[in-house]
Amino acid sequence: MNGKVFRGSSSLILYPESGSCTEEEGQLLSEKKLELKTITLPETVLLIFSAADERGLQRIESLYRDYLSTVERNDSLGSFLKDLADTLNERRSSLLWKSYATLNTLPDSTLDSLKLSKPVRASTEPELCFIFTGQGAQWSAMGRELFIFDSFVNDLIYMDKYLATLGCRWSLLSQ
Repeated sequence: MNGKVFRGSSSLILYPESGSCTEEEGQLLSEKKLELKTITLPETVLLIFSAADERGLQRIESLYRDYLSTVERNDSLGSFLKDLADTLNERRSSLLWKSYATLNTLPDSTLDSLKLSKPVRASTEPELCFIFTGQGAQWSAMGRELFIFDSFVNDLIYMDKYLATLGCRWSLLSQ
C-alpha cells in the first residue's frame, strides 16, 4: 500500500493518499473523516525463567507450553501475560540457569509455540542471606538451649562448613 505511515505508541495509522502528506495534512484528513486504517501493534512481554540445572529449564518450557495452550485467547490476554511476566521476572527465585522467551499480547497469539532461548549459567553462585524479623524477639545467645539436640548441632556443623566454602572467616559455632 502506498501512503504515509504515522506511528503512535501502540498503533500504526496508514494514510492511503499519495504518500506526500505531512503530519498536519494527516490530521486534516482525519478530521475530514476520510477512510483511515489503524493497525494495532502487539505488545511484547519478556518471560524470564530460571532453574537449578539446564534440564530444569527444558522441563519448565514443556510445562509452560502445555499450560499456555489452555489459556483463553480474548481481550484480557495482554493483561494476563503482563501479570505472568511480572510474576516470573520479579517474584520468583533467581536460580543458576536462566533463559527467556518473548510473547506478543494479541488475542490470536499462538502461545503454545513457546520457545525458550538457549540456557545460560549465571556467573556466580547464589548468596546466602539470613533474615531477622527485627521485632525485638531476639536476645543474646538465643538458641543455645537447643544444643542438647543432636540434629540441631549437626545442622549447625553443616552450615558452618558451608559458610567456610563461601569464604566466611568466622565460625558459626564459636559465636
